[in-house]
Amino acid sequence: MLENKLKENRYYPMLSKLADGLGLNVISISSHKIGLTEIHMVITIMNKEQITSISDCEKFHRASLPYLEAEIGRSLLSMEVETPGIQHAIKDIEEFRLFLNYNIKVYVDNFSSWIRGKLTSADEEKITLSSYVIEDTDKTGNDIQIRFDEIHKAKII
Repeated sequence: MLENKLKENRYYPMLSKLADGLGLNVISISSHKIGLTEIHMVITIMNKEQITSISDCEKFHRASLPYLEAEIGRSLLSMEVETPGIQHAIKDIEEFRLFLNYNIKVYVDNFSSWIRGKLTSADEEKITLSSYVIEDTDKTGNDIQIRFDEIHKAKII
């Protein structure tokens, strides 16, 4: 099921602001403890204008590392910056807004099928896919609205 936690992450406001200044979006932030004190953090970013490159990851890493080291502690932090990758699994509702105009597929429980289409809108309750195809039936249409509570899984295609 989808989460709605990205904006609640304590580091998101600052990391999002840094990313925005570099022409990037923060897609996800995950962290876990290694041992008793060390924190390993993985931040997924996306370039707003073009395909995300290694250079984008390096640029964001250099800009965000001093902030995170000050917050967490230099010796306690290990950090990775990555791109969404091919067939990125959308895990948070906020990601739909960031992937507008991308082709995605969503698994919808009440259809028991994947629905593919171009993500044309995302609000607080639902998404709209245009030029959609319901995979199991090959039914097609112009636009379909799907509520977040109906979506079991979602991926970029």
